[in-house]
Amino acid sequence: MKKLVDNGNILELESAFPPHSLSSWTSFVTGNFQGKHGIYSMQIQKKNSYDFFVPDRTHIKGEKLYEILSNNGKKVCFINLPLSYPAMDVNGLIV
Repeated sequence: MKKLVDNGNILELESAFPPHSLSSWTSFVTGNFQGKHGIYSMQIQKKNSYDFFVPDRTHIKGEKLYEILSNNGKKVCFINLPLSYPAMDVNGLIV
């Protein structure tokens, strides 16, 4: 940790705005804000309809951190991560 602190950058982490859980967690795992990953809230309105649905992993645009790591041979393990359903094959564990 000391080497990381001495040689790295320390910045204040900003949350997504507005700071909804799904959009914030998706910003964390993609490194992008809502405009790029497409998750703005706990529900998405269907096109040309008044109906809504709850987004899942398949609605996230772009690669996720665990996909990048897993695809590059790194072991991953994530537990109770929002928007991880439906589970995908990874080099490691999804709980």
